[in-house]
Amino acid sequence: MITFIKHQGLSDTEYARGKKTKGPLLFCLHLLIAAPLILASASCTENIDTPPIVSATGYLHGQSVSLEREQILALSHWIDAHRTGWKGLMETPPPPSISLDVKYAGGREGSFEIWQDPHGNGGVVYHYIYEHVPEVKRVAPLKQSLSEQDMQAFRAIANSIGK
Repeated sequence: MITFIKHQGLSDTEYARGKKTKGPLLFCLHLLIAAPLILASASCTENIDTPPIVSATGYLHGQSVSLEREQILALSHWIDAHRTGWKGLMETPPPPSISLDVKYAGGREGSFEIWQDPHGNGGVVYHYIYEHVPEVKRVAPLKQSLSEQDMQAFRAIANSIGK
């Protein structure tokens, strides 16, 4: 014996039609809600607010070299000019072509790493802030696209190391 159960007052045809369309409609609804949120979070930018730089180190022929006062001042001016437009780092960055480590007032440390586009279309700077907590080293990475002019300005600071 087969028993048919009426589905909340719907005929079998109406119930079957609703069941078939509910899945795709629900999926589309989720997509309409999620897509703008994902796109908005991907396009969010941050401003960096770094404390004064106490010291900085660059690398020349594989050896660490401390930056002089004038070089630290030039780096601080470069950072001031690039405080806006930073985005969260969502991918593994390529190896940098230039890297400068910095120590900030208050004990925080960080680094600025530059990747230059091999086709001459500028590049990307990656900024890491290291927070030293007992037994834990947290990193808050950010990135910003750079024009060729921005790249040259940063490269000038790096090229002045050891001179």
